[in-house]
Amino acid sequence: SSNTYSITAVSCATSYTWTLPGGWTGTSTTNSITTTASGASGNITVTASNSCGTSATQTLAVTVNVSTPSCCLASTMTIPDGATSSGIGTIPVGSVVDVLGLFTINSNLTLSGCTLRMAPNAKIDVLSGNTFILFNSKVFSCTDMWQGIYSNPGANVVMILSRVEDAVNGVYSIGGGAYDLYLTTFNKNNVSIFVDNYTTTHPGIVRRCNFDCTATGSPTSGNTLKNPMAGEKSHFGIYCKNNTDITFGVPSSTANNFQNLEIGIYALGSNLKVYKNNFSNIVQPFCVAIYPATCTPIGWPIWVQDCDMLVVDPSGLSHENNFTNCSNGIFIDGKSTFDIEKNNFSNIVTTGFPGNFIYSKCIYARNNVIGSAV
Repeated sequence: SSNTYSITAVSCATSYTWTLPGGWTGTSTTNSITTTASGASGNITVTASNSCGTSATQTLAVTVNVSTPSCCLASTMTIPDGATSSGIGTIPVGSVVDVLGLFTINSNLTLSGCTLRMAPNAKIDVLSGNTFILFNSKVFSCTDMWQGIYSNPGANVVMILSRVEDAVNGVYSIGGGAYDLYLTTFNKNNVSIFVDNYTTTHPGIVRRCNFDCTATGSPTSGNTLKNPMAGEKSHFGIYCKNNTDITFGVPSSTANNFQNLEIGIYALGSNLKVYKNNFSNIVQPFCVAIYPATCTPIGWPIWVQDCDMLVVDPSGLSHENNFTNCSNGIFIDGKSTFDIEKNNFSNIVTTGFPGNFIYSKCIYARNNVIGSAV
C-alpha cells in the first residue's frame, strides 16, 4: 500500500535523506516521502543536511500487517455433515468454521464476526420456528460451489453487514421462508436470492444489499463462478417464481445495487413490486437487442414472464430505480398488468444497436426519464 511520511521542516536544510525497510520503494529529497510498502517491517529514517553538515537521524519503526487469505486461516471449528445447531451449541465470536456438509438449524443460532468455509455442495438448512442470524460474517467456498442457505416455511434468515459467495443459491426461500437482508453483499453466486412458491404476501425484506460478480473484496480470487460453473458469470441477482405478492427493495431505504450480472431480477408467474434499486453493467449477447424472445435472457436488469402484475416504482418519488450502463432495461412477456413509473434509464447500450429501455407486449409506462442510448 502507498503511504506518505513527513517530518517538520528543519531550518536552513537544503536536502533530506530517507532510508526505507527492505523491499519498500519511494524516493525524496524533501521533508516528505511517499512510499509503497512491501511485506517487510522495519525502520524509516531521515536526516536533514546543508553545506554545514548533517542532522541527527530521526527514526520511525513501522510494522506491516499482512492479512492471511481467508482460505489459509487455521480452522477453529469443524461442523461435520449431518450436524445440527442444537448439537453444536454456541459458536464463539470470530470463529473460523469449516462446514463439511448438511448443517441443520433446529435451534436459534447467531454468528458474529465469523468465517464459514463451505465444502462443495454443503448446505445450511433453517427449519421452521428457528432463526439463523449472520452478523458481520462471511460465507464462501475455497473449492467448488456450495448449495446455499435454505429458509423453510416458518423459518427466518437474517443477515447484517455480511457476505455470501460461491453458492448455487445464496438464500433459498421455500414456501414463504422469511429473510431480512441488510447491508449484505452477495457475490459470485449462481443465484443470490431464490424465492419459490408462496400464495400470500411474502415476508422477505432486502435493503441496501449489493449483488455482484467480481474479485473486488472477495476472500477468493477471480471474477467468475467456481466449479461446476467455472468461467460463468452470476446468472441472477434475484430469481422469483410463483409468488402471489412479493417486493424487492424498500422505498424509504437506501437502494440495493445490482451489477456485473447476467440478469438483475427475474420473475416468473408472480405479482412483483420493485422499489429503490440501482442496476449497472448488466450486459448480454448481441442477439437480445434484435428480438429478445428468441434469445437466452441475459443482459436485462429486470426480466418478467407470465407475471400477473409488475409494479416498478409508483411510490411518488422520482427515479426510485436507476438503470445505467446496461444492455437493456425491462423485459416483459406474457399476460397482465404493468405499471412502470418514475425510473431513470441512462446509457442503455447494446453493441451495434440501441438498447431496449422497455420491451413488452402490454405495458403502462409514464414519467420515466430516458437518458442516452448508444
